Amino acid sequence: PAAPTQPARDPADVVSVFASVYSEIAGTDFNPNWGQTNNHPNNMTTPLYGGDEVKQYQNTGGYQGTRIGQDIDVSVINKLHVDIYSPTLTSLRLFLIKTTGGAFETSVTIPLTPGEWTSVNINVNETTFPGLDLTLIREIKYDQFKIGAALTNNQIFAIDNFYFYREIGTAPSLGEFTVPAAVLGDAPFALTPPS
Repeated sequence: PAAPTQPARDPADVVSVFASVYSEIAGTDFNPNWGQTNNHPNNMTTPLYGGDEVKQYQNTGGYQGTRIGQDIDVSVINKLHVDIYSPTLTSLRLFLIKTTGGAFETSVTIPLTPGEWTSVNINVNETTFPGLDLTLIREIKYDQFKIGAALTNNQIFAIDNFYFYREIGTAPSLGEFTVPAAVLGDAPFALTPPS
């Protein structure tokens, strides 16, 4: 089956890693050779699920990842969306990683329902990803592949619609800010920034 259809979002509110409905970041490597498997690069394929191309990983060993084409700033974006499918896994761990100026990574665990697409929307903030500089995200890693409580390697999972987005209604607030009326020829005046 295809991953769930995505809601219409303003492209200005989206930073897309992999989603056919949005522009993606050039130069992104969805299968960097981090020594995770002897099967590289054949551990990733791009099959169609319900007519939609996905990134499918198999025989990956204990972890898998993506190196984004450039550092991305998601500090003013408040959500991460991803659709994940696996015929067997019941959970995996997803990391966001900073590499510029020293590596730092932190993760969340995502529960999965085997045989179904799992759609997740994760809060992107200091609480969910403590200590992470959200202005310099460069890599994504998946590990802790589990079936029940048991860790397992070499399972299949697929990723689609991986993007960061700003939720509607969360634009920055300027507070009370008014501009006095003026016409050509009036005396100059200064605008005072809101505090």
